[in-house]
Amino acid sequence: MAEQSDLGKSMPVTKLEELMDQFRIEAFHILLFLNSVQKVSLSEVDALGKVCNTYTVKAQISEEVKDQRREFAKYVKSVADQLKLKDTILSDVKLKEISYVMNITDNGGYNESWLVIQRIGFDHDVSVPLSVQAWFSHGDLALLPRGGVAALLESSRPESRLNTKSWVYCFLPLPLRTNLPVYINGHFSLDSESRRNLRYDEGGGQSTDWNNLLLSSVLAPSYVSIIQVLRDHMFNHACILEPNSCKLWQYEHFFPRIPTEPYWKTLVTSFYRELDRIHAAVLPVCHPGMAIRWLSPIADGEERAFFDDLISQLPHESLIRCRPETDSSKPEWMVIRDTLLVTGFNIVNLSMHVCRGFLESGVKVERITPEAVVRFYKSYNTPHPRCTIGQLPVPVKHSIFQNENTLMTMVKYCKREEDFLANLNGLPLLLTQDFCVRVFDKENPTYRTRFYDLVPGEAHLFVHERFVGMFKETTGPMPDVFKTFDLSDFGKLLLESHPDLFCDDSGYVEWNTQHPKQTWVWRVWKFVCDEKKRYAKDELNVTAQELLKPLNEVCLIPATVRSHQKAHTVQHVLVSPGNATTVVDFSQKDIMGVHDIVRKFCVTELNVSLLDPTETTYHISSTSPRLELVRQLVASTKQPALILTALQKSLETFVPRDLSTCECSTLLVYYSQHISQWHGFPNASNTIRKLPCFLNVVDQHVALHDSKVYVVPPMVPTTDMDFWKSNSGIVFLQKNRSLESLYNYIGCIDLTVTQIYCQFIFPQFYILTEEGRLEHLTFVKDMMNKEKDNCISQNERGVLTESLKCLEFLEDSDHELHAASYFYDPENPVFELMCNVFIPGPFRKKSWLKFLRMCGLVSVITADMFVTFAEEVALEAKRRPTDSTDAKAEALVNHLFMRPNVTSESILGRIKNIRFIRQDTVGSALERYCLPHGSLDHERPVYIPLNQAVSGSRENIYIAWSAAPMLPYWAVPTDSLMEGGEAYCQDICRQLGIQEKPTPAMVAHHCEAFIRGINSKKIPARGVAVVKNTIKQIYTFMMKHCYNSTIKDILEGVPCVMLKMDPLCLVSVDQVVLEMAEDEQIEPYLYRLSPELGPYHKLFTYLGVSREATALHYASVLNRLHAASHEETLDPNEVELAKKTIRGLFTRIEKGDKLDLDPLYLVGGHSGQKLFKSSQLVFNDMPSFEERLQGAFQEPFVVDLHSCKLKTDPEDLFAMLPDHLKPIMLSSVVVEEMDENQQTVSTDGISEKLRRDFASGEFFRGIIRLMKHSAYLDGQQNEEGNVEQLAQEVLDIINVCGSDNLKTHLKYNGQRIKDSDMKKECFIDHAGMLWVDNSVAWSTDYALEVAKAIKKITRGISKFLIEHLVSIIGCAPGEISQKLNRMDVRRDGSVLHAQYTPPTLGSFVPLDLHHLLKQGFETFKQGEYVAFQVYHPFLEHDDDHAADGDHAAYVFARIVDSASGQEAAEESLLRKYSINVGEPVHKTVLATDIFKFHRMKGVVCEEPNVMPVDDDAFENEVQIETKKVLEAAWRLPLEERQKVIQRLLLQWHPDNNPGRETFCAEMNTFMKLHIDRLMKEQVAKQQDSHGGNSGSSDVNYALIASYVQHRTQANIRQRNIYQENLRSESRSQKDMACYRVPISFDGSGNPQPGEAKRWLRQAKEDLKAAQRSIGDSSKEWTCYKCHQAAEKAVKACQFTRKSNKDWSHHLPSLATGLDAHMVTMVTDLEGMLGNHADMRYPDNLSFPRIPHDKYSDIDIQDVVTQTQNILESADVFINIRT
Repeated sequence: MAEQSDLGKSMPVTKLEELMDQFRIEAFHILLFLNSVQKVSLSEVDALGKVCNTYTVKAQISEEVKDQRREFAKYVKSVADQLKLKDTILSDVKLKEISYVMNITDNGGYNESWLVIQRIGFDHDVSVPLSVQAWFSHGDLALLPRGGVAALLESSRPESRLNTKSWVYCFLPLPLRTNLPVYINGHFSLDSESRRNLRYDEGGGQSTDWNNLLLSSVLAPSYVSIIQVLRDHMFNHACILEPNSCKLWQYEHFFPRIPTEPYWKTLVTSFYRELDRIHAAVLPVCHPGMAIRWLSPIADGEERAFFDDLISQLPHESLIRCRPETDSSKPEWMVIRDTLLVTGFNIVNLSMHVCRGFLESGVKVERITPEAVVRFYKSYNTPHPRCTIGQLPVPVKHSIFQNENTLMTMVKYCKREEDFLANLNGLPLLLTQDFCVRVFDKENPTYRTRFYDLVPGEAHLFVHERFVGMFKETTGPMPDVFKTFDLSDFGKLLLESHPDLFCDDSGYVEWNTQHPKQTWVWRVWKFVCDEKKRYAKDELNVTAQELLKPLNEVCLIPATVRSHQKAHTVQHVLVSPGNATTVVDFSQKDIMGVHDIVRKFCVTELNVSLLDPTETTYHISSTSPRLELVRQLVASTKQPALILTALQKSLETFVPRDLSTCECSTLLVYYSQHISQWHGFPNASNTIRKLPCFLNVVDQHVALHDSKVYVVPPMVPTTDMDFWKSNSGIVFLQKNRSLESLYNYIGCIDLTVTQIYCQFIFPQFYILTEEGRLEHLTFVKDMMNKEKDNCISQNERGVLTESLKCLEFLEDSDHELHAASYFYDPENPVFELMCNVFIPGPFRKKSWLKFLRMCGLVSVITADMFVTFAEEVALEAKRRPTDSTDAKAEALVNHLFMRPNVTSESILGRIKNIRFIRQDTVGSALERYCLPHGSLDHERPVYIPLNQAVSGSRENIYIAWSAAPMLPYWAVPTDSLMEGGEAYCQDICRQLGIQEKPTPAMVAHHCEAFIRGINSKKIPARGVAVVKNTIKQIYTFMMKHCYNSTIKDILEGVPCVMLKMDPLCLVSVDQVVLEMAEDEQIEPYLYRLSPELGPYHKLFTYLGVSREATALHYASVLNRLHAASHEETLDPNEVELAKKTIRGLFTRIEKGDKLDLDPLYLVGGHSGQKLFKSSQLVFNDMPSFEERLQGAFQEPFVVDLHSCKLKTDPEDLFAMLPDHLKPIMLSSVVVEEMDENQQTVSTDGISEKLRRDFASGEFFRGIIRLMKHSAYLDGQQNEEGNVEQLAQEVLDIINVCGSDNLKTHLKYNGQRIKDSDMKKECFIDHAGMLWVDNSVAWSTDYALEVAKAIKKITRGISKFLIEHLVSIIGCAPGEISQKLNRMDVRRDGSVLHAQYTPPTLGSFVPLDLHHLLKQGFETFKQGEYVAFQVYHPFLEHDDDHAADGDHAAYVFARIVDSASGQEAAEESLLRKYSINVGEPVHKTVLATDIFKFHRMKGVVCEEPNVMPVDDDAFENEVQIETKKVLEAAWRLPLEERQKVIQRLLLQWHPDNNPGRETFCAEMNTFMKLHIDRLMKEQVAKQQDSHGGNSGSSDVNYALIASYVQHRTQANIRQRNIYQENLRSESRSQKDMACYRVPISFDGSGNPQPGEAKRWLRQAKEDLKAAQRSIGDSSKEWTCYKCHQAAEKAVKACQFTRKSNKDWSHHLPSLATGLDAHMVTMVTDLEGMLGNHADMRYPDNLSFPRIPHDKYSDIDIQDVVTQTQNILESADVFINIRT
């Protein structure tokens, strides 16, 4: 405080007047930030004491503003009170802000309008400096976070226009000025009470920190608010302004420049940062003709704003002519700016000082740069383009650029970008040669070349010529938006755009020399030459043909063609390079004077005058590169091959007719002499042949074309030779030695005399005239008759003879020509009977006979003739045989046998199958029973072939007449008739197929036919001997051949066994056995073989007759009986016969016979007995169903096998049948099911006892003992491990469920059978679950039923006697061993000494074993015991125990489905497993909830985590694997993810890894970093998917870490105690290793405090439910709820002592072991309520009372109070023990 005020000092009047004048000036500003003062007056007092010269300043605001200010003042006061009372802190002061317009006027007529913002508090999280917090907490800070900003809108005072300094307020003006465009007010910390300056500590301090906080967090946001209000105040929504509008300059005035003074710099920089933070849209952008846009400092896409600093980038002197029609020009920067604005680029209409303000404040706003412009224009092709260029392509004059100068200016500016060429793709700034604006597109690149005019009409494909140079300056590879214009592209474009003008299939197009112009031709070849130079520059040597290969189809070569009609008329053409060889260059040297000859063919001539134009005319230079290039393509006389190509082209349309003989010869000699130059040329031969220059045999010049050309010998007659030219296209040439080489090359063939006749004259002999035929035939006859003739060789003579044999030159009577072989020699007598065709008369002269026989006249009977004759006889026999037919046959056979060496011919094989011989007869006595082979009746004779025929002896006839053809005597060759002897005869018989004896197959077939015949006809008395003799002869023959399988196959099923003759009895072999008692025969189906047939036992044994009857015999009898009964009811005799057969069938099956038969028929039915297929009959394997079916089942039952005198159990007998023959089991069609209302699982009584017993170790050992005992009785031995595994499988299969009232019913075909319900003691459902009735008292019968059910369930696995199993079911586990001892079940040492008892599945894991759970993620195997975590404290949000490691809960479980193979850790945690936790239904869980136990050795050695001591590789591997596990965890739900983190933290906690504390600490840091990273990535993904809002919470790492710390401390305590107990235990390490899970040393019964509290929580809820029901009429339900609450409370207390579940409901029994007070209370409550069932079930009360009647008079309040007392005592009891 100032010691003395300056106002107390004397002051001159003038000084006082100056002070007052200054006050008047400043009075306008005093009222800006005062809430209570609205008027200020200043008056003078004159000498008389009167007030005069009063000056008044008044603030005018609306009533609405006054209300706002009052509300604001009220809020300020409340904040001050809260801060004073420490009810809040500075950073929690909520924002309140008001804005209003204040008009200030004075009595001098001046006025000002101000926009004012007042504010208190913070609008976002503000970091209050610690010094300020301490200042505030000590009560030393009485300042508020309050401030304001005022901006002058209008003023009529001159002083306001001149004043450029703004004031600083602390509610009243301070003697401080700033260069800011606004006035500021704040609750500043001032340097003293003189209020002269803001306090500023050089080294920093509380005051400085407060002022900076006020400036940055209160005043800066207020400044931003006033800018936003000014924006809305000065500009309406649809305001359209020019970029240089004065209104914008006024708006820009309010944006501050960065000052140097620290406080104001803090304010300004905070102001610009706040604009960026809230994305304030305060930057104006004015596009021509569009409403003003407001953008934020930093944004993306269409909202991005750019400050204009083009002036600083571009030189001012660079002027651009923007409109060609005017002379006006603009600076380059202005052209770019205007173009950008027109195309929609967001240029901020504020000067660069605003941009610098942002930049110096750390806000990275954007300025116009080439990169930004390129990005802007490249948005053209995006779904949301920012540039407004319009639809492209468009002519440049109609585009937004208006002319190419503007466009080039933009491209030049963009070219400043460093990667401009790489970013061309998508840029819409391309100008093509058609003056259109397009987009640079790498998918559709344009050509950059100076030969843009070579493809007329395709200017749009080429970069504009002015742009070519711009992009040519670049180095490196060509940008992908351009492509090189090469010959390939040129040809392709030309053909696509002008296919008719430059392309034709012929390779020629007509050309008028004006379209295209001749200059175009010159530029084309200039382009081609440049391309060749480019190849040469790249050191690539290419030929002209290779170079022009892309243009092969494009007509570019200028040429002329002479007219065929008018010699001096020339047609200009363009020829494609592919057809250049058809063009001849006559400007080169003539070779052999063939130029004129070639010109007569009107070939195409090269127009050399058009390849090098000058200014006025076209001429050719001898060194012209274009001509030299073309000459490499076209033909000349130096190249005969190419001249051929030109001639070939010409000959397609014109063939000269005026060639002289000399010219023809000259041209042919030219090619004959130069044959080496063109002989390999394609189609050269064809072209030569087309020349009309060849001389034929009639002295004519002809073209050969495709004709066959032959050179004919001169001596051959030429009569009718011209025929071949006109009809066959064959040309015969005269010989010319000078052209022999040419003739040979073009394929002319020299012919001999033999060739001319054999190949040409004879084939067309019939066409020649008669004179011509005779002339040629006489010439040949004379030549052939001369044995020594130099004209033909011996070989040629033979060829000619063969041709004559085929030549038809003799006429028959009908004047048809035939060969000599058509006629028979009249001098040969053999043909007298068979033929009548002879040679014609003129040729019967002896002078011709020699020649005709040589030509093939028939004079010898050949094999073919013989075969033909035999076939004719066979045909005659088939149609109508006569006596002459048999005579011809006999004559042919006689001739056949008399032919010399007939066996060496093929004739025997050819005729042996011809039916031309009549079969021998057998006699009527035999024909009575069956006809001879092949006969259909007794009248018509049968003609047979020789092949397979049998000699017709009497013996053969008896045994085979019906199956074998019989030959007459004259048809069998005998050695007496033949000169060759016996061997020769046998050879003939072999080749003809004649058999001396019939084959076994024939005899077997004859036997079958004969038996069929005698069975169908009555045998007369005189015929009995014949039949018996015939059968015995057949048996005798077959005895000799009985090992032939054919006989057995043929006679299978044939009744070929003769039992007796009178009456005749024949049966098949399967109805006969060799040995059988007389009374065992089953007539007429099964017999014993007759003794009369004893000599033939060997035969019948081979045929299949068994020594004794088999199962198949009896099955066949049943099948025959079924066929005989026709599926009708059997009579009593048939029933007895069937039962006799069934007895024999199963007797044989019991002896081991196999039955391979389908079907099998058995007796069955309901009312009457029939034979059914065995697979259709039903066997009653469920006798208990009989009474329950009551006629509802109509399927036929199989006969009772006991009635068939069989002693074995029928079910066992039927089991011996093959599966497809077994009867249907009644149990498979009639299903027994439980009633649906009985399937509720009951956990009380017998079922729970059985589950506990079956899970006990004593029962497990008992099962092992029984299985070993059973194996011992069977003489088997089982390995220890196998028995244990099988025993465990047995226990795993047995799943017991209980029901309070077990009833079943029967179903047939899915329908329930009426009245089939039955109460059951136990039952096995379709899933294999064993259900027992808890309401039935346990008894021996009950145990027997359970034992039977278990035996049925475990069939195939277990094998033990049922009486042994009954003895151990239901008894106490401790008595099992004694029971088995009393039954003399063998003891087993391994069982007696084993101390291991498997844990009960679903029971809690003891607390002292929790430290042994392995936290790593591993793969689990089937059958493995694990710990399943059922409670995770940190996931349940249990505030009491979230961090208490001792309250996690685990139960024992066993893996049901095992993982296959080994997996990486990160994949193992994602696998699901099916586990058994002792419940009927298995659970499916993730690997995150199951744990392995540490090996016992590891615990003893204090190595819970076995790791190398120093192994960097191992540590790296651990970190890599841990990272993978964490990343995999983030693919799981949040809850599973937290489990993974918890396990990893426990696994690598330093205290859990002694000796590796440093590495584990690093692992914890490593995991924390990766968890944080994954959490951030998760949040970012959620924000992206939810529009910036996080969708869900993430991992609570702090809670997990706290839990892990508590759990680790508990593990240390447990581990120390456990290791001490283990060391003190007397068991050896080897004994310990056999345990499947660690043993517990907790002798108190495995307490589970977590489970205790869970039960107590439910007890409390039950009590609340009971309290809510007080007053209800249903008091029994309230009592039941109280009983439930008390029962659960007592069980909760027991869980603090042991985890063994006692499922009793009797409260005093449950309280056993608790303190006396608790026992007394629950006993009293039990006395009040009675039995627990009385409150629910009427049947527990005497009739007719119900539970409602019993409890209607009870004092319900006493019951609830007593229950509440029990729960309170239980709560205290549990808290003390946990």
